[in-house]
Amino acid sequence: MPVKKDVIIAMPAYDNKTEFDIYAAIQQAIHDPECPVRDLITYNGDSLVSRARNELCLMFEKRPADEARFLMFIDSDIHFKPSDITRLRSHNLPVVAGLYFLKNLTCSPVLNTPIGKADGVLQRVREIGTGFLMIRRDTFGAIKAAGYAKQYRPGSNQHDLESKRTEYFPVGVKDDILLSEDYYFSHLCEMVNIPCYVDTTVMVGHKGWAMYPLYPDVLVRALVSALPRFAVDPKDRVPEALLAQLDEELKAYRAKYAPREEAPAAPVEKAWTTSTTLDRDALAKAVQHGAHDIDAVIYEPQAIPLNGAKS
Repeated sequence: MPVKKDVIIAMPAYDNKTEFDIYAAIQQAIHDPECPVRDLITYNGDSLVSRARNELCLMFEKRPADEARFLMFIDSDIHFKPSDITRLRSHNLPVVAGLYFLKNLTCSPVLNTPIGKADGVLQRVREIGTGFLMIRRDTFGAIKAAGYAKQYRPGSNQHDLESKRTEYFPVGVKDDILLSEDYYFSHLCEMVNIPCYVDTTVMVGHKGWAMYPLYPDVLVRALVSALPRFAVDPKDRVPEALLAQLDEELKAYRAKYAPREEAPAAPVEKAWTTSTTLDRDALAKAVQHGAHDIDAVIYEPQAIPLNGAKS
């Protein structure tokens, strides 16, 4: 059965582009009668993302209210399914987001400080990112009515020079911390008693890049950081089978890239360091304490000469 299409996707894109898969998902959402997305608005070429988001809010607020009840921020590097938007819309909340993660190997979601216990799949948080964020129209009205959002004139190079903008997404200092525009918006919501939620069942991709090869010390460091997030019991030790696998992987890596006996003397400059073995007790202890720095876990560092690698 067709649903009411009252969600407007808003995408800021500094470099005027997104990936084909992301654009295809947006078009699929617009044309899917069971997805509440009506249209896409974009703001391109502005290196100041807070200003770009404010411009998109202005475009949204000019739309008829019955056609634009929800603003759905989707960043140009977020991979999603139309059903993810449908899921967020089903909550009918003032502010709700999907989960996406920082562009590193630590499996850290873009949010801060869960508040209280989760209400089913919904977890209230103090600060949430705007990469995949749905905002109900009356949220902007509440912030503006309370006087917490400043008005400003547009620059000469912007569109619609007659309309004043509302600074819903400022960058500023709050409680002695310099906040980005997404986290500051979360605080504006808190100031008008609007909670911010994340739906823990909606997990979208955050496209990034990595420098290859990913050396074992990088992967083990990420593993130690990530395991506590997924452990049933934070005190659980690392499974022996996993430790054994890590140990074998490091040995194989060391054997592959160890310098040959006939190789000339290594230059002073070193490419990287690795090791031959894992200290299992230290690794298990690091995981128990959620350690991020595991220099003590990998021991017996061996310098690998630049000319030691084999093709």
